[in-house]
Amino acid sequence: LCHAQIRRVTKFFTSKAETSVKTVSADFQDARELLHEEEYSRDQVEEHFENLQGVVEGAIRSESKNQANLFVVILKSLLQDAESQGASLEVDPHMLDDARTLQEVERIRFERRLEPAEMKAQGKSGRGQLLSIKDEHGDLVRKNGMLDSTVGQLEEKVRRMQEQTNIILREKLQLQSELDEARRRFDTFSGHSDRRAQEKEAHYNSARQELEDAKGAFAERTKETVDLMRKVESLKLSLQEAEEENNTRLNQSKQVQQLRKLMNQKNDQIQDLRRRLEKYEPDTLGADEGF
Repeated sequence: LCHAQIRRVTKFFTSKAETSVKTVSADFQDARELLHEEEYSRDQVEEHFENLQGVVEGAIRSESKNQANLFVVILKSLLQDAESQGASLEVDPHMLDDARTLQEVERIRFERRLEPAEMKAQGKSGRGQLLSIKDEHGDLVRKNGMLDSTVGQLEEKVRRMQEQTNIILREKLQLQSELDEARRRFDTFSGHSDRRAQEKEAHYNSARQELEDAKGAFAERTKETVDLMRKVESLKLSLQEAEEENNTRLNQSKQVQQLRKLMNQKNDQIQDLRRRLEKYEPDTLGADEGF
């Protein structure tokens, strides 16, 4: 009967401890999900850790207080029962730190229930083996010590989680620093791209001026037109190479899109010039229809 009562009390305390562990585990799961966000400032992370620390400390304090109160209730009941039966009990606080006593409580938890025949045999062989009220009290004290050990394990788990989260925070700050450096280099490269676009535009203006001059020089229009078309072809190839390079590095940046739009406008102007030149030299330009 004493063993069964002890097991029921032990099961009750264990259930209470597991409830507290699940509560703290849920808080840490929320913390893990929050760390998956792409942007998270250092102040926000520190604030979250402070809140998490408060939740864990509160859970530990609350659980320890509840366990102590439950133990006091049980102890009070035992003392009152003993007093009503004319017995005197003494409480030894040093038993809370007795590892051997705690192991004995753990053994009682898993001890199988004796059959009536076995209980009768044990009664004949030695009635002194039955637990007294003082023994029951000692078992409860040992169980409370086991709960304290569980709280200590929980605190250690919290400490490890804090260390892991600090590592994640340092990695996140390092990635943010690398991202800032990449942005700075991108801004520098964008400035160089703008200057190159201006140079290409100057080449287009020069080619257009050469075409206008070729119209006035009808006597040498054939040679000048061929040379001009070769220059335009070279410029077009150069611009295509520049466009591919910029597309690769800038991944369709705003500056590159503006440059592409400008190239299309210039190509339209060149086609318009070609149509005009065909009026003057259709045989010469016929070989360059694929331009």
